[in-house]
Amino acid sequence: MSLRSVSTALFAVSLALALPASGAIQSTNPDVVQVAPPATVLPGANTSNTQIQAFDERQCITLDRLLPVDAINDGTIPQPPVNFPIAAGTRVSCHFLHFDPNGSVGLGGDITFDSDIVGVIVADPTLDASDDVCGLPGTAYPTGTPVRGAEQPADVVSIDLATRTVRVNWFASDPGDQMRVITECTEPGIPEIEAKLDQLEPQLLDNQAALEAKLDALQGQVEEIQSTLRGLREAIALIEAKLDALK
Repeated sequence: MSLRSVSTALFAVSLALALPASGAIQSTNPDVVQVAPPATVLPGANTSNTQIQAFDERQCITLDRLLPVDAINDGTIPQPPVNFPIAAGTRVSCHFLHFDPNGSVGLGGDITFDSDIVGVIVADPTLDASDDVCGLPGTAYPTGTPVRGAEQPADVVSIDLATRTVRVNWFASDPGDQMRVITECTEPGIPEIEAKLDQLEPQLLDNQAALEAKLDALQGQVEEIQSTLRGLREAIALIEAKLDALK
């Protein structure tokens, strides 16, 4: 195997290990705004009249039990929501939307993900049941708080599976509206690795050329050392021959 083949194979293995699994928020607009995970989404502790906050929760987790969600299909989530279970053993990523205004305020917008949507959670019981599964250790959640979810029909939530988008049109007051979106965890595959290799191939070739030049220089030095050693051996043989003649 050539030096380039070895380098490329090793890089492909290391790249496959290094590329993160995916399932994150890709974009938001206009009133839905992606934020860093906050310290709290408790009522009255994280308020805004201009933003529905969105953030990624636990990513690429393997469910150790059934996870109930309220919607899995295209269209507007009905009232009451229909409960669907996501099977144990499924690899998923979790995302949270939080809207807690001062007073009564209406806002709306879209949130799009980089992997397929497998479920949306809007009801109090399913939010409570998923807090320990999806919630971040550094964020305080209002588990058990009444009317924390998005209440239909006043709070409209619709799903577009083709574009991996959830649209919300919420009218909230204390304690606000919350929602959780569950997406697939997508592992990096061969196309992603090949694309990265194509991108880095010029650098790999430059590194290979530099390494081969160093190897050629070292080979030349080795040959010089070998030649010097041969000369020394010949000199030692002559000295030994003269010593033998003097005995």
